[in-house]
Amino acid sequence: GRIVTAHVRLTLDGPAGGIVDIGYAEHLVDGQFNIAVDGAAIADRYLMKEGPQVFETFTWKAFRYLKLRFRSCARPVTVRGVHAVVSTYPYKERGAFRSDDATLNGVFAICRATVRLCSNDFLMDTPWREKGQWLGDVSLVTLPAIHACFGDTALPRKFLLQAGQHQFPTGLLANVSNFNSMARWRTWTKAIPDYSLWWIGALLEQYLYTGDEDLLHRLYPQALRILDTHLDYLNDRMLIENMPYWVLIDWADVEKSGICTTY
Repeated sequence: GRIVTAHVRLTLDGPAGGIVDIGYAEHLVDGQFNIAVDGAAIADRYLMKEGPQVFETFTWKAFRYLKLRFRSCARPVTVRGVHAVVSTYPYKERGAFRSDDATLNGVFAICRATVRLCSNDFLMDTPWREKGQWLGDVSLVTLPAIHACFGDTALPRKFLLQAGQHQFPTGLLANVSNFNSMARWRTWTKAIPDYSLWWIGALLEQYLYTGDEDLLHRLYPQALRILDTHLDYLNDRMLIENMPYWVLIDWADVEKSGICTTY
């Protein structure tokens, strides 16, 4: 009834050479399991040995529905157990919200569950498709939510440091800071200037929430370089004009030349 981030553990009794394909899905399509949706056809395959055995996937997946398909089995397979071994960041329940409005209470519960799903040994925009620690998503949305829902400071601090260590010679920060597989989004030409500015805002929020002066001093040089990058594009009215790179307003199709409302 809910999405989990978990390793799958199978306890089987089967034949050598038998194949188990494991598919994952967050939702059903017209009541049917369809792995090729949401831009992430994620699956695992296990080759069985003879007799009783236990297999656990090497990495966790995000899923609500699980599909097992057995192939090339010379004899029947006995499935003794299918378990989801949950993997998530160990938040403590320090934050809460209660009101007389059941709808608002439900919204808060959904938001808190979503933040938990997007938290592991790093923060991510989604645990399903990318597992990407996107600079803007985390700075603007996730960090304040973590403070409000869980009162945690360690994982936000790790994000701020990790993102700050991915600074291009241009002064802007990389869009993603937890893996290299999305190379086309990590180049300096694809950097999103407003995301770097949001990171500065997140650094301020973390300081106001924790009083962590050490973090502020460590990342102050990166913040200055980000601001310096924007100085070359200030016009006479002190507005940013004709900023290059990737101007993103949450995928909205708006005019991005001249004096852009993003800045």
